[in-house]
Amino acid sequence: MGRLQFKFRLLNGPDEKSHILCVTEITTQDVQTHKFSDDYCNVKYHVGFIETATFTKVKKALKKRNQMRNVWVSLTEELKNIYYDDGNLQFDDEYLEEITHMKETGVTSKASEEPLTKLLEKLLEMNHEKNIGRLANDFIIEKFDSINSNAEQ
Repeated sequence: MGRLQFKFRLLNGPDEKSHILCVTEITTQDVQTHKFSDDYCNVKYHVGFIETATFTKVKKALKKRNQMRNVWVSLTEELKNIYYDDGNLQFDDEYLEEITHMKETGVTSKASEEPLTKLLEKLLEMNHEKNIGRLANDFIIEKFDSINSNAEQ
């Protein structure tokens, strides 16, 4: 519980010319990632963190929209009181939503690849039924001569 990694991102503001510095996620040392609700991602709500030297460096580093920085911060007692409640990550008396990664949940990418594999198999079966010579002729572009007046063909 000694350090937290904050993910900062410079997002679009209410008009085209402004931007807002936001804290989008917090990661603990044991790689649990939690995200802030849209109501509390703006750094103006994170008063305890704004006063640190790390925040000043992050603010200088982010100059363009959609840039982001991940920064580790050692927790002081004040920051622990703001972001922790009995070991749970919180902010403004609201528990943060945990983001689960696919590797951690045990879901493999094979489950998401199955529909694609079936589709490719069907396409290959359809292609074997056709004459391969006709397929090759379909992909060859004929040389343009002045007989054809339409160059797009």
